[in-house]
Order: sequence, then structure tokens, then C-alpha cells
Amino acid sequence: TFGYTFIDFPNQFEDPTKVSRKAIGYNHPGLFKSGLDQIPSFTDWGSGIASIFAPGGFDPVLFATKHLTTFGDNVTKVYRTHTLKAGFFYENIINKQPNSGSSNGVLQVASWGSLNTGNDYADLLLGHLAGYSEQTKNLVNDAAYNVVEGFLQDSWKVKPNFTLELGLRLSHLGPWYGRNGAAYAIFDTSSYSNNPADLIKYTGVLSHNIDPNVPLSGASGQSVALGPRVGVAYSLFKNTVLRGGYGIFNYHDAQQSGALVYPPTTLTTNLGSILLSDVDNGEPERQKTGLTVLSRNDDKQPRTHSWNFTVSQRLPKQMVLETSYVGTHTQYLIGSRNLNSVPAGATLGKAGANFDDYRALVNYGNISFLDHFQYSNYNSLQMLLARQTGRLTYSVAYTFGKNLGFQNRNGQVGAGENVDEIRSRDYGVISYDRTHVLNIAYSWLMPNFFKGNVVGKALINGWQFSGITILESGVNIGTNSQNTNFNVSGTDANGVSIGQALITGTDAIQVQPLLLCDPREGLADGQYINGACFGAPSPGQNGVFQFPYVRGPRFMNHDLSIFKNFQIGNNENRKLQFRFSCYNFLNHPLDTFVNSDPRLQLSFDHGNLTNDLFGYTSGKYGKRIAQFAIKFMF
Repeated sequence: TFGYTFIDFPNQFEDPTKVSRKAIGYNHPGLFKSGLDQIPSFTDWGSGIASIFAPGGFDPVLFATKHLTTFGDNVTKVYRTHTLKAGFFYENIINKQPNSGSSNGVLQVASWGSLNTGNDYADLLLGHLAGYSEQTKNLVNDAAYNVVEGFLQDSWKVKPNFTLELGLRLSHLGPWYGRNGAAYAIFDTSSYSNNPADLIKYTGVLSHNIDPNVPLSGASGQSVALGPRVGVAYSLFKNTVLRGGYGIFNYHDAQQSGALVYPPTTLTTNLGSILLSDVDNGEPERQKTGLTVLSRNDDKQPRTHSWNFTVSQRLPKQMVLETSYVGTHTQYLIGSRNLNSVPAGATLGKAGANFDDYRALVNYGNISFLDHFQYSNYNSLQMLLARQTGRLTYSVAYTFGKNLGFQNRNGQVGAGENVDEIRSRDYGVISYDRTHVLNIAYSWLMPNFFKGNVVGKALINGWQFSGITILESGVNIGTNSQNTNFNVSGTDANGVSIGQALITGTDAIQVQPLLLCDPREGLADGQYINGACFGAPSPGQNGVFQFPYVRGPRFMNHDLSIFKNFQIGNNENRKLQFRFSCYNFLNHPLDTFVNSDPRLQLSFDHGNLTNDLFGYTSGKYGKRIAQFAIKFMF
């Protein structure tokens, strides 16, 4: 088989004059003088004014061009009690799109800015900025990878009641590599100069464009990954079947486009409090830049170990009960470490300290080092009761499980390069874990109650009911809160501002609230987490990273459909169907927290919690939707 897919996503402003600097009289060319006519983005990070984010990738079109070419073939041979299969598969992926950095600039106003007037709109009009960031002109990130795989499989009927499945998949998952001038970057400490005079030489950054000995992929790449699989099915008794299996599945990473954008071809500058009128006079090349780089020796790709064991039992009334243990362990998930983090405690007691003054590599800001060091685990008990014949059919599925993995703390997980510290702080129950899940699906074809005339039978007999019910326990509130720390802010008991500089003394460790008691206890009606169980951190005394498992609002939904087919004439294929469907037919409202919910944000004033509504849901959602349909079949 051969396949080719082409996708193009061109995006552009319908009326570019509405975002034109010339058209609106915005006369600031910016730091890098790129000549881009698009107005800058502006925001106060959700504090009150309307934000406009329009990345400079619209220059003039923000696009994504993707090419997918596949080719493969399989062959099957039956030999006695063996069914043998072999095959191969080739895939080439090309992804071409510009970087969406803010080459148009971002104007930031905020209450914490030193030029703040107390009104964010006034700050914006006066040009009193709490921060300004800008990137050089966006380049096209043109990258691709190749996959070559082959497999062997044997389905062996060992005995009439015993089947053994054996297989092996060999995979070469080629790394992403740059095309047409694009190349992935690594960081080589041996070629780095810590002399401040070499700031704009950008030493240590290497790519194929700088050093031909570095591959276009930056990383060395994987040769061959093995994917063995085994499965068994054994009929223990007449109505009892045992099934089980284990397999290793290798798959490819998503593109890490950040490592395609690096100095000197791409520069990004972030300025602190500044007047807009002074931005144009800045010296961006004298600013320390951050980096995203790959690990030169990292040849890993994600790998999942999957296993299951099932007992199937046939029950009376044509029912089947299945009880399963299902689990997975995923290795080599990509994560980020900071090669140039500030040592813990370095800025304690130093108000107004600049993190860049405390970094070991003095010529750079943060260096995000991408490496395959993360992992996840899933274990579950799964049960299924089903009946698939007769007028009444149904399926009842229940899962009791747990998802563990690395939680996203806004890129701040642990202390710099130390993987063990990152794991101890960041590994736990992840955001989409739902301990209990119950799904019920059913269909009931009503008996023919009416035995009278033809009209009565046509109107009353043959109606069918079908429905779906879903019940799920709530997700872990702690890992779903903003930045997984309830966006803790304000001041501690001594009036010290709660922020990384004065609490943890480093940009590598996120500020966490103190845990004073079990936040699942002492809840009021309608409250899901007790804010009184959290305290304000203080300098050198940070809070915990793993909160107790606090469940949010549960999910519940019931859908119901009623329909009947009316025979038209003597042609059995000619029918008229009347259908009435009702989604959430019980009209059950669901409590909910919204994204960046202010009721899940901890704010302290001299150590006292100021958010009295913390932990209470901010709204409800869910409504009954009814639908009536007529369908003619012929």
C-alpha cells in the first residue's frame, strides 16, 4: 500500500490594515527594527484589560505545510497450526511552518511593574510597561523524520483450547532533522566561554550550520528499537477463558521546534520595567538570551510497556462478565531541565535581584535542555458485564485506575539539572486521572404489547429505547490548578512578597504554599478544597510539591433516545423512522471550575488568606438538549 497526504493551514488577517502600525499611527519600530508592520501584542496577564496576542508569525501568513508519505506491505502464510505474517512499513513526515515568536513585540503592563500608575489601561496609554519582549524576524522551521519498520508474527493454535501469539517489531525511528537551512541545536560546554566580553559570540551553541560534525538532528538518533509481543488465550473450562498479553510499543516524538530557534540567527530579548519611548533605543544584542537545546547523546524515543490479564466468564441469561488487570509503563518521555538555573537560595534577602546575575554561565539566561528522562505509569482494574442478544442488550463497564506521571509546573520542576530532585518533586497523580469511571449503554426493543388491528400494532408495537450513562469521579484539583501551586501570591506574615526571588531564591524551584492540614477535611457545603489548610511560604521555607489527592466535581451525564421504524408498503427496505433524542435528559447541572479560576488561587496579605471563596466552584454547566428527527430509508 502507498499513501500520500498533504495538509496546508494558511492563516492571515482578513484586513491587515486593522493591525497595521502605519494605519493606526504606532511609530515605534521596536528593538530589532525588523520592519514588520504588524502592531505588537499587549497584555496584563489576565489582571483586567483585554489582551491581544497576535504572534509575529503572521508575516504575512502564518502557515503549516505538512507532507506524509507512507509505504508498506504484508504477507501471510498458513502452515499447519501456524498463521505466519511478515511485513514492513516506511513513513516520511515533513513539517514546515514559521516560528510563531513575537517578532512584533509584546507590551506588558502589570501591578508589579515599577512604573505602574495603579491603572493598567493608563499604563498602556502612557507607555509605562512592566515588561517588553521581542524576537528577531521569524524563520521557517523546516523539519522531517523517517521511520522504517519490519515485523514478524506467529499465531499458533497449540491446542483447540490454547492459542499463543508471538511477534517482534523492529523499528528505526529516525530523529527529527532540519531541512533547507534549518538545523537542531545542542550545547557544548567545552566550547563555551564564560568571559562576559564574549556575550554576543554565543559560544557553546552548536548546530550543523555552525559545526558540520553536528548532525542536522542535533541528537545522535536511535538505531533499532525492539518491540516484542506475546499473547495467550486459554479456555480453562467450558464457560471460562483466560487471556493475557504483554508488548513493547515504540513511537516517535513530536517536533521540538524550540531547538531550531537559537542565536545568532534568532534572538529574543526580555526587558523589565521600561518606558515605551525607550524601547527603540535598547541594545538587544547586549541582553542575555535564553536557549532551547537537545542532548547530543540522547538516542531515546518514547517506549510503552503494555500488559493485561483477563478472565472471561459466560453467565446465565446470555451474559458475559470480564474482569481485567490492565497496565502500562511509558519510558523516555521528553522533559526539560535548566542547564543554567540559579542556585537555590542565591537571591534570598536581596530585593530587586536579577536572576541573570547569579547564573553559572554568565552569558546566557535559562538554557532549556530537552532530554528523555520522564516516565508515566497506569494501573487499573477493569470490569465489563455485557449482553448482546435478545430484545434487551446492555454493556456495563467499570474502571478503577490510577495515572501517575510528571506534572507540568509551568516549566519549573525541581532544581536545575538534578533529575532525581525533579522526579521527587514532580512525579505524582497527573491532571487527567479519574479514579472511578462507570459507563452504561443499553438498548431495549419493547415487546409487541398490542395484538389487535393493524393500525394499533403499527402505532404501539416496535418502539425501541437506547441510552448511555457516564459517571466519573473528579480530577485531582491540585494538578489542575494554575501552575499546580494555586498561583500562590501576596505577602507572608512579615510582608515579604511571595515570589521566587525572595522565597526560594532561584528561578528553578517554583513557589509552593505551605500545607497546614488535610485540605479534604472541614469543607463547607459546595466547597471542594479547604483554603484554611494552606499557608503563605516565607524566605527559605517553601511549601510541599505533592498535595493530598483532592477530587474536583464529578462528571455525570445521561442520554436517551426513543425511536421506531414504520414499514412502508411491501418493500422491506422501505421504512420511515421517527426518532426522539434527549441529551442530558435529567437536566443535571454539574459544578465546575473554569480555566485560571480565581477561586483556585491562593492570595495572602501578611500571611492571611484573602480569597474567602477559595475552593468553591464558580459556576455550573450542562443543559438538556432535545432532538427530533424523521428518516426515510429505501
